[in-house]
Amino acid sequence: MRKNDLSFKMSLSRPVRLVTWISSAAILLGVAVCAYTAAVVEGGGWVFWLIAACMLLIPLYFAFRCPRDITLEEGALSVRQYVGGVSIPYRDIAEVEPISRYSGLRLCASGGFFGFTGLFWSNELGKHTVVAGNLKSPFLVALKSGKKYVFNCDASDKLLSSLRMRLPVS
Repeated sequence: MRKNDLSFKMSLSRPVRLVTWISSAAILLGVAVCAYTAAVVEGGGWVFWLIAACMLLIPLYFAFRCPRDITLEEGALSVRQYVGGVSIPYRDIAEVEPISRYSGLRLCASGGFFGFTGLFWSNELGKHTVVAGNLKSPFLVALKSGKKYVFNCDASDKLLSSLRMRLPVS
């Protein structure tokens, strides 16, 4: 992070943390049952090991995609996740605005397990990508290409005012 960069934390809300902990415990219990069954069953144990591996890999994907923070860099808005992230150049942004009440249907996404990440759909926004730790004060970043993102951070109002100052005047 450079000197002029502003970074905003993306915290998981209490319900999201609860869903994550309960789901993780249930998944680990399922893996333990599969491992036990694989040890007991003769000849078919590999199927249970395969199921156990899938039960571990899918949650790991969402854990790695968990949002960490949003940074306003010199030329782009960057959202960091534990693996990967999103970087949007300011010149590509058409508009940014707060969303008063968000509701979206998951198309291919996590709706609370390690945050909200993935592809969603709603009547107001159509198809869009969400990367948020919680949905308390989300905001929309619409690109000139038509692509839409919904983000959230702990200080959304401050981020939006800082972001608007960095956007080029059209």
